[in-house]
Amino acid sequence: MTFVAAWLIFPLLVLATALGTGLLIERIGGHRLPGPLLVGVGFTGLVCVTQVITLKGATAPLAPVAVVVVAVLGYALGARRLRETRADLSVLTLGLVVFAAFAAPAAFTGELTFLGYSNLGDASIHFELVDRWMAHGPSVAGLAPSSFRDSVNSYFITSYPTGAHTVLGAARALTRLDVAWVFQPYLTVLATMAGLALQPIVAPAFKSRWLAAAVAGAAALSGLVYSYANDQQAIKELATVVCIVTAVGLVRPLLAAPAGWRAGLPLAVTVGGGLGVLSLAVAPWVGPLLVIAGIAFLVRNGRERPRAAALQVGAFAVVAGVLALPALSRLGTFVAVSNSALTGATEFGNLPAPLQMIQAFGVWPAPDFRLPLLVGPSFAYVAIGAAVLSALLGGVLSVRRRAWGVLLLAGISTVGFLAVAGRSSPWAYGKALMILSPAAVVLAAAGAAYWWEDRRRLEALALGVSLAIGLAWTDAQTYHGIDAAPHDRMSELAGIGERYAGQGPSMYFEFEEFAKHFLRRTDPIGAVEAYRPPVPAPAQGRVLRFGFSADVDDFDARSLADHVPLLVIRRGPTTSRPPSGYRRVEQGRFYDVWRRERSGPRILAHLPLGGRLDAAGTAPCKKVKRLADVARARGGQLAVAPRAPLAVAHLARAPAPRHWGVDAGDAETWRPSGQGRVSTTVKTAAGRFSVWLEASVGRAAHVYVDDREVGVARNELNPRLSTIHLGSVMLAAGRHDVRLDLEGGSPDPRNGGVNRLIGPVYLSAAADPGAGPLRTVAPADWRSLCGTYADWVEAVEPS
Repeated sequence: MTFVAAWLIFPLLVLATALGTGLLIERIGGHRLPGPLLVGVGFTGLVCVTQVITLKGATAPLAPVAVVVVAVLGYALGARRLRETRADLSVLTLGLVVFAAFAAPAAFTGELTFLGYSNLGDASIHFELVDRWMAHGPSVAGLAPSSFRDSVNSYFITSYPTGAHTVLGAARALTRLDVAWVFQPYLTVLATMAGLALQPIVAPAFKSRWLAAAVAGAAALSGLVYSYANDQQAIKELATVVCIVTAVGLVRPLLAAPAGWRAGLPLAVTVGGGLGVLSLAVAPWVGPLLVIAGIAFLVRNGRERPRAAALQVGAFAVVAGVLALPALSRLGTFVAVSNSALTGATEFGNLPAPLQMIQAFGVWPAPDFRLPLLVGPSFAYVAIGAAVLSALLGGVLSVRRRAWGVLLLAGISTVGFLAVAGRSSPWAYGKALMILSPAAVVLAAAGAAYWWEDRRRLEALALGVSLAIGLAWTDAQTYHGIDAAPHDRMSELAGIGERYAGQGPSMYFEFEEFAKHFLRRTDPIGAVEAYRPPVPAPAQGRVLRFGFSADVDDFDARSLADHVPLLVIRRGPTTSRPPSGYRRVEQGRFYDVWRRERSGPRILAHLPLGGRLDAAGTAPCKKVKRLADVARARGGQLAVAPRAPLAVAHLARAPAPRHWGVDAGDAETWRPSGQGRVSTTVKTAAGRFSVWLEASVGRAAHVYVDDREVGVARNELNPRLSTIHLGSVMLAAGRHDVRLDLEGGSPDPRNGGVNRLIGPVYLSAAADPGAGPLRTVAPADWRSLCGTYADWVEAVEPS
């Protein structure tokens, strides 16, 4: 039912509240708007409402109520309008096609998830902003130091625009679903709104409403928009497209409306919503649009009704200014931060190189839009060339047909792009290119559609089919290569966050940026987060690598025990046991939870013995003696965490398919491309062994020991150095063959992807490594620990 709620009830709720709000704005404006524009106008109205009401923490929780009240009022006042409206099958088909296409990558996984998991961690910030903003407004008052607190505060103090977030948060609260599970449906709804808003812009240029719907649908399905929605979690940019397209669509009905102070209010609301979504950064698009609309309006109405025209312009300015107050109140900080973060020539974000201008035309059939064309580049460039040619044709024929809506959209989008691109970083350039892309594809699709109506059917088919194939091919590549978050593991984190709420601070050691959201009620501290309080301190000599998971032993044991009562540790054979005084209170499929006992011993000194490939090692006599001297001086004793040695099958040291490559950051890890097989050998003692695979995989990875399949890892994306438990196997003493087979392609959207990793296979003699009983030894007997294979040795004293 939660899947249905996320992908059916939630989208319908967002669209219904947007439609109701749009009806209210239409009624206040005093003139009828094109039906497909109502949801876009209503969305911008919801941005304005939720931004105002969440500006203060005291009123922020009332946002869902306000959304419902506004929508219900709109339906009450617009009931007659709805009864008089006839359903347009072409528009309904347009909305359903766009929704289905954008929903497919996530919905076809069959589970609740969000996309872009391994590409970019920005979605974690979006989740956190919604969590905090909707409950307390832009304030961290009352939060204990944590990665969650530091991350949201870093965005609050920069006046990060949250208009798209507050609408999401209000609608999410009505369903009571975690924001993570409705985030992808929300992006899908935004794309659908953009497609619907494009229809009334292009419809006047065509005799056939179906052709207009096809042109609008093609623009909404631009490869760059599709990729940003499914790979980059581009909530602001997608909402910005909705605002810009809606504003352009409002110009024509505004010029046809009767003169009066109310006529410009729908456009004023849309401008206010755009400022809420993107702050002043939306000005390069909205500013020229308002100038053009204002000139056109004054030319049309100024001579005959100068007083009415002046009143209308004044009313527009007042309403737009009032609705923009939430954004304008934070403008100074936003501008200062934007100038430094978005204009630096070296600010690439997660782009390996700047995007290419031709990507705006929607066709770029690469496994990842950030990569060059490698598969079928000749045909790809033919499709791109056809799209560019068709766009040029579309521009010329739009002038001849006086398709002012199409030309206005293209002109405004181009001016906005050039204004941003001229001084922006590669990261911001890519976002601006995405916002330009729907207009570029509108022109390309319109060129073919114009020729079709002009009865140049053969030429129209050549351009149209080429564009359709290029767009479908591009979107199919994105669909095939998505990075879907692993639902089961995220849900386990969420459960831990609920059960241990208020018992933190907690600390997690995986490089799992989304743990900040799911563990937020435990004041989580990420060991390798960009946002991390100064305590607990790293252990002396330990270097933490951003992007790689850390280990408990990477932190000073005494600092850990003093500051962190709760540890959330990924299960696995290479994970160290927490220091003395921590007791495991929960064992899950993926994570163990350890709690610091108040009666536990005080740690005097801690000697970690493990490394990259094993949590344990041999205890050297010299260092054990030093610990014994420390314990003896304080009347304490030695504690040791014994551990069985691991057998490690180094897959990355064995021959592999030629299209696989060793990861540049870790010589023990393959970066696989496509299917393949890799095999090696490992030596073990006799006994039963638990088998673990260090990997992050989409398509199935089968692991065999002596030609017996032990288990399979499928659709399990993981942070670096995390392991997957596959099963167990009984082995005789000696050397054994270990083989991994990675399956080929399938229709599953998670079957492709470029961020995939395959590391070693571990064979552990312990079924539950790292959780066995501790031994205590008197300082005088320290020699008994020399050469002991253990996780760590400590000097402790009773508390």
